[in-house]
Amino acid sequence: MKGITPVIAIIILLLITVALAGATWNYLFMYWEGVVGKQIELTDTFCIQGSQAVVLIRNTGTKEFFPATEITVINATSGAKFNVWSGLPPMINWSNADGTNLTGTLGPNRIARFNANCPVGNLCSFRIIAGSAGRTIRATVQC
Repeated sequence: MKGITPVIAIIILLLITVALAGATWNYLFMYWEGVVGKQIELTDTFCIQGSQAVVLIRNTGTKEFFPATEITVINATSGAKFNVWSGLPPMINWSNADGTNLTGTLGPNRIARFNANCPVGNLCSFRIIAGSAGRTIRATVQC
């Protein structure tokens, strides 16, 4: 019975190795892009008009994204998720850092803000989760 020659066996093993290396590279590239592509950092928190908590965040990632759909804001005390533009309490509004309406995406190194109701005399705490990586930052505001 004849087998394959050592040269053909080495070529087949090399092809398998190259295919596995390519699949690994593709997986790691997609994973890394997901981790660093959509990142945020907390830049400032303050209270306006006595009952409006304002939280400023910066997109420190490499990709733009829609804050209203790709960032989740949760009341860190009660665990209630804040609704965006729904009119149902609790409600938050996203805007640009200067307060103008945020109609598009938040590009890299740009700052967005959200306003949320925070009763007078309360310390309001938020958990902010960005992107599919699920990285969480915490913001607190005293009103």
